[in-house]
Amino acid sequence: MDLLGQIVAAGKGQNMTAADIAIRAGLAPQTISRMKARQSGDFGAVANMAAVVGLELALTDKSSTAGRIVAGAFFE
Repeated sequence: MDLLGQIVAAGKGQNMTAADIAIRAGLAPQTISRMKARQSGDFGAVANMAAVVGLELALTDKSSTAGRIVAGAFFE
């Protein structure tokens, strides 16, 4: 599942639609669908939407053990 899909799924778990998430993040209701269509979006907007549903964006070092686990390297 992609990043926006994860945000929307987390929102659905809290009875929020994609439009609800966007509005609560201070964005136009159609923002998420536009980002999905373009397959890109403003980092700040995505971070704000993630925060609305209780998620936080984070970077991981893929060469680290934790990064390799997240990437599925230990499950192949």
